[in-house]
Amino acid sequence: MKLSGRINHTRSRWVAMVPRRTAVPDGFARRVISCASYVVVQLVALQFVMLQPRLGWSEEPQPCKNEAPELVEQATAEAGVLANLTRRPNSLKVNIERLLTKGLGDRTKGEPASEACTVSCNASETPAVLLTIEPSVYLSEYSDKALCEKYLQTTTAAPIVFPGRTFASVSQLQDWFWELSTGKGEDGEALYRRCTGSCSPRYRTEVRPKESGYSVTTEVVCGPARDKDDNTYTLKLFRLKSCR
Repeated sequence: MKLSGRINHTRSRWVAMVPRRTAVPDGFARRVISCASYVVVQLVALQFVMLQPRLGWSEEPQPCKNEAPELVEQATAEAGVLANLTRRPNSLKVNIERLLTKGLGDRTKGEPASEACTVSCNASETPAVLLTIEPSVYLSEYSDKALCEKYLQTTTAAPIVFPGRTFASVSQLQDWFWELSTGKGEDGEALYRRCTGSCSPRYRTEVRPKESGYSVTTEVVCGPARDKDDNTYTLKLFRLKSCR
């Protein structure tokens, strides 16, 4: 009996030493489980994203976009018939040919890819050139002013276009442009049927190298009459670094 009492007494002391469990509210437990589940889901999603390059998955490729034109040179040229027939250095014909030859002459020099080209695109090794030609001085008052202002409004919204002309050389291209600007040939006659009176055309010609020769598209805006006493045109040559 003494032994049994001692055992019972020892058991009671041991039980007293064991800490009692604290009751956990059901709401708190649910919040803990919810947070743990969120963390697990985020870790799984992060692993999936990191594995995409290894598995060959990526975002949809962005379309290539082209850079803004880069001005190469600006020049002023004389439009007089005598100056152009005798090919004076300051004549329109000579300067058109000179600028185009300058812009298109080095067809082997690759242009480095620029920030305008997206990661999946490369810069063209033979960039196109853009040549703009317009009168240097316009008249402020003249009889066809209302007509020319109307032409300017309509052809700015929808230019007169001569697309996809092809030439074997810059010289042939220049000869065609001279006929166009003087109203000769099929294209020249078509232009001046749509730009009549004393109204003056201004030209935007894009030239793209081909395997053999050049592809040319010219847009024309018909506008105010030029001052023939000044009789000069302003030429601007731009390089177009295209992405593909």
